[in-house]
Parts: sequence; C-alpha cells; structure tokens
Amino acid sequence: DVELRNPIELGAALGYGAVFAVLFILIQAVETWFGDAGIYALSAISGITDVDAVSLSLAQATQGDLPLQVGTAGILIAAMVNTIVKAVLATVIGGWKLARWCASILLLALGLSLTTAIFTSF
Repeated sequence: DVELRNPIELGAALGYGAVFAVLFILIQAVETWFGDAGIYALSAISGITDVDAVSLSLAQATQGDLPLQVGTAGILIAAMVNTIVKAVLATVIGGWKLARWCASILLLALGLSLTTAIFTSF
C-alpha cells in the first residue's frame, strides 16, 4: 500500500527547497568545471527522477551567467529524459498494451520538444 501525504505540508516543501538549492549549486559548479556539456549531462541525470527542480534551477541560473540557450536546452533534455523514463515505466508496470497507448502521446510530446528546439536555433 502507498501512503498518501499532503503535498503542501512543511516537510515536503522543505525537501523540495533543499533539492532546488542543491541543484542550483550543482549547476553553478558543473558549468564552471565542465561547461555546457556538464549542464546537459546534469539535466539528463536530473530528468530521470524529476523535471521540475532542474527546470526551475536552470531558469534561475539563466538570470545570472548561464546562457539562455544552454538553460533552455537543459530543460528540454531533462523533459525528454523524464518522458522516456515514463514510457519505460508504463511498459514495465502496465505491459505492452498500455505502452502502445502511451507511446503515441509520449512520442508527440518528444516531437514537439524537438521541433521547439530546432526552431529556437539549437
């Protein structure tokens, strides 16, 4: 059984804030040490579990030294990786019938993301 909790309770909010802060610090460090490729790798790794924290962290970082194109590409990478993970989970948990049904929607989302990336000079 899965225990349902209130998503707006203080503990959950503090946990999310901690993840956001850690990602923001990591983004600054990774950009300094590894450049754009490091941002893209961190985005892909973060996208495995969640896309919200890395998206907010990258958006905030573009207000500083991170170039807007790098931040945008990082957000798209995180979203695409997260979508692929969801497709794999749908297949593993729900079987091939659910996977085929979800695939059309997920492929459409990936296609729109790639189209957006292409038309915004990536």
